[in-house]
Parts: sequence; C-alpha cells; structure tokens
Amino acid sequence: MMLWTLLKKPNSRVSKFIGNYKYKKANFNGGTMVVFIDCSRDLDTVHSFVMTSIVMGTIGMILVFILVVILSKIVVKPMAESYDKQKRFITDASHEIKTPLSIISANTDIVEMENGESQWTKSIRHQVERMTSLTNSLVSLARMDEGINVMNMKDFSLSDAVFEEAEYFKSISQSNGKSLHINIEENISYKGDEKILRQLVCILLDNAMKYSNDEGNIEISLKKKGRRSELCVSNSVEKIKKGNHDIFFDRFYRGDSSRNSKTGGYGIGLSMAESIVKNHKGSITSVSPDSKTIKFICTL
Repeated sequence: MMLWTLLKKPNSRVSKFIGNYKYKKANFNGGTMVVFIDCSRDLDTVHSFVMTSIVMGTIGMILVFILVVILSKIVVKPMAESYDKQKRFITDASHEIKTPLSIISANTDIVEMENGESQWTKSIRHQVERMTSLTNSLVSLARMDEGINVMNMKDFSLSDAVFEEAEYFKSISQSNGKSLHINIEENISYKGDEKILRQLVCILLDNAMKYSNDEGNIEISLKKKGRRSELCVSNSVEKIKKGNHDIFFDRFYRGDSSRNSKTGGYGIGLSMAESIVKNHKGSITSVSPDSKTIKFICTL
C-alpha cells in the first residue's frame, strides 16, 4: 500500500522507518512529497529468516557437540585403558620385583656371614638398595596417580617442616662443596599431609644438590603469597635455556643422560613432586630466569 502527502514547506530528501512503514521525503512541485511503503511482509521475512538461522545454528552446534563428545570418547577410550594398564603394570611389577630383591639381599647377608664382606657383596648390596629405592618410588607414584593413597590432612606448621628438612641438607651441601641458603618465613601454617609435603621438600632439595654446578648455590624459600603459600627451590647451573622447563616433570625425562648416569637419577623424582603438589590442589612450575639458575616454584 502506498500513501503520499503534499507539504507546502520544502525539505531535503530523507529516508526513514516508522514502525513497519518506510517513508521518503522528496521535493515535488515547490512542496514536499512524503511516500510511505508498507514493509511488513519484508520485515516478517527477515525476522523469520533470522529466527530460523538462530534455531538451526543452535541445533547444529548441539549436534556437533554431541558428535564430538561421542567420537572423543571412542578415540580416547583405548588410550585411557592403555594408560590404566600401564599404571597397573608398574604397580604389579614393582611388587613382584621386591620379592627377588629381598632374596638377593638375604643371600648376600649369608655370603658375608660365611666368607666376609668383599667388594662384590658391597656392589650387590648397593645395587639392591638402588633397585629397592626405584621400586618404592614407582609404587608411590602409581598410587598417587590412581588416588589410592589416603592423605592424612591436618593443620601443621609448614614453616617448621620446611626448615627442619632443609637443615638436614645443610651438611650434605657442605660435604659436596656447595652452599645452601634457607629463607623461611615464620608462622606459616597449612592443612595437608605433613609427611608427604616433607617428602616434597626432600625431592626438590635432592634434585638441586644433584644437578647444581660444582661449588654451586642452592636456595630454598617459603613465603606467604595472598591466601596461599609459595615454596621455591632454586640452584645454579652451568648453562640452561632461559624460560619455562615444565618438561622436567615428565616421567623418566632425562635431559642429560650422562649427567643422570653420574648422579644416579631415574627421572621420576620431579614427577613425584608434581603429583604431591597436585594432590594438595596446588601448582608447580620450573623456570630459568637468567640461563644460569633453575627455579622450582610450588604454590600450595
């Protein structure tokens, strides 16, 4: 439908909407003509198209999401099962290894009782101790991954626990020609498993002792950071790439095979540290700020 009106006063050409009507002003024979066009049908068509697009788009997104979830489960399921089997194998194998290790250790004792201690029995005993330590670590790590360990969560002085463990390493650092600096903020309490968190401190300090350079500097600090506590263990190194080094937490990671062989590392200590922190709902990261220092920062 079209409706036009003549006005006496001239006006510039204008095109606008009033409701569902579009109107246009134009000069006409000394006056102004205003033309109205009913756009209801066109607007209804546009509205219908927009609503249909929204509905169809929403349905399409839901279907794609459902499809992705289903396919991801199908793809991830074999990997998850394989990972679970791997963890069970590590746990079972570690338990099985303990029996022959105990027998070897007992037989070594008998040999020493009959023939006395020798370099061969010393070597056997040393290797048994290493294997026992490795199997215990593997069992602990597997149990943490599976959530088997029930942690004894209670309030305790984190400051005292960290300080006591760090003091133990002072004599070790001195015997190795290295320096250990302890900077612990007092009166920091925490709710967690004290025994396991003490193990975390030992793992980080032991790692710093092993992989710091000769006559290197090691520092452990604990401070309050907002509502959380920040534990940081750093050590000097000869040379390392500047930036993030969270790859160190990968299980059995060996950045320098010859050095790991020298220090006797297996590449699972830092994995255990990461599991301990995550079981306490915290975070841990490794970073080198200057290519000469490596820092392990735990937020608990």
